[in-house]
Amino acid sequence: MLKLGIRFAIALLIIGVLVWIGDGIAAHWAVMSQLTPLAAVLALVAITLGRTVMAYKWLRLMRCFGAVMPLSIATQIYCAANIWGLVLPSTLGVDAVRTVCASREGLPARDVIASILVERGIGFIIGASLCLVSVLYLAEQAVLGSTLYWTGWFAAALIVGLVIGMWLSFSEWLHGFVHDRLLRRVREGRIARTLRDLHSAYLAFRSHRGELLLFLGLTVVENLVTGAAFWLIAWGLGVSVGLVDVLAVAFVANLVSRVPISFGGGLGVFEAMFVLGMSVIGIPTTEALSVALLGHLFKILSWLPWWIVYTLRAGRIGVPASDRA
Repeated sequence: MLKLGIRFAIALLIIGVLVWIGDGIAAHWAVMSQLTPLAAVLALVAITLGRTVMAYKWLRLMRCFGAVMPLSIATQIYCAANIWGLVLPSTLGVDAVRTVCASREGLPARDVIASILVERGIGFIIGASLCLVSVLYLAEQAVLGSTLYWTGWFAAALIVGLVIGMWLSFSEWLHGFVHDRLLRRVREGRIARTLRDLHSAYLAFRSHRGELLLFLGLTVVENLVTGAAFWLIAWGLGVSVGLVDVLAVAFVANLVSRVPISFGGGLGVFEAMFVLGMSVIGIPTTEALSVALLGHLFKILSWLPWWIVYTLRAGRIGVPASDRA
């Protein structure tokens, strides 16, 4: 795992190179300053709605265990974790913060972790599927450059691996192999018992297939709504590009940006892939990078009010101490 400083340097380097290619800071500022207030408000609303859907579908998973939490609190936790996640090592850090915060609301940590594992698994499958569909769409439009074909193969391989992995993770065979054979000698130890309880909680989702299907559908909706925010920004900047084209490029960039080599949720990596994708549909680097940077900025701005409310309610600003280890 790359250290935070190295990841931050990588993000700055990528952004710096892209700005240089796009004719410098002044050119990008000239483009971004053209954003209309209406487009900015609509983009913020779309991103906030997407984050609220994420919190809601997470709550639906938690309700499988009988856990109850107001949607407003879940959204606060989600957004606060993302703010703290800007300075944490990876998405695992964000999930650790969510686990601690949800536990402080009275939810069992075991159930929270199990729900996050399911959330991440399905989320990756949907992300990879949307990426693959996007690559096929761009290829059908005869605008896909050979430089992006590898993302389609990457997405396809990821989908196959994730589906097999999810299928195995829900099997009794794997549960028995891990806890009755692999950990047989230490099965009565504290760590082994904790892992066994967590795995059992995870397997409980097998009896809630309806909720899993709903979660899958809401994940698609959340991705569509969040992706639409980038089109709204492009529209507000006067960039002539279709909604479906922007969604396709955003889905490809979003999947690649999940590789944990950069800072702040894929800053730099997302922008590079977004610029590359927009270039194959004829959008100049300066305009594409301006859209991507504003999208990243608006994500953070949409999280801030929820983070402020949560920290005021919790009475603390810093990352929970137990997550710093």
